[in-house]
Amino acid sequence: MLFYLKSKLNYVPMWLIKLFNVNLSQALKYFQ
Repeated sequence: MLFYLKSKLNYVPMWLIKLFNVNLSQALKYFQ
């Protein structure tokens, strides 16, 4: 299962991951 997720993550572009991380951090600040 973990290997499957890792292989899926290889297809995710880095800019998408960075965008998700920024949105996640902003959401955490908003909810605190």
